[in-house]
Amino acid sequence: MDPNECLRLLIAAIARGDAEQANEHRENLITWISRGGFQPDWGFHNELKRAVLKHCTVTLTPEEYEHHTENYDGYCTTCRTFTVGDCEPDTHDRRCDACGANTLYGTEELVMMGTIVIKEG
Repeated sequence: MDPNECLRLLIAAIARGDAEQANEHRENLITWISRGGFQPDWGFHNELKRAVLKHCTVTLTPEEYEHHTENYDGYCTTCRTFTVGDCEPDTHDRRCDACGANTLYGTEELVMMGTIVIKEG
């Protein structure tokens, strides 16, 4: 899949008011990025970027989840990285020091949102 082409098609579908096609392209991007695919060149589409990346899942083992919650780590849905400490479990829409976006969430908050999935055994 070419995520840049998918983003172009998503933007075109939004521009022409085709919600069905827009949702299809959005879901394709979410699936692609959630599986570890590279992100498209977002350009000036920061709001669209935040909206898409917020729904990309991250899979953790129970041990990884325990580590992140015990250390009060947060996760940024824009740059898709964990912070180290200083993030309450219910944090949402906080500024990420790594990328500057207001998309830092507490680990437990993202589990409740369905963004972090804990993989058993």
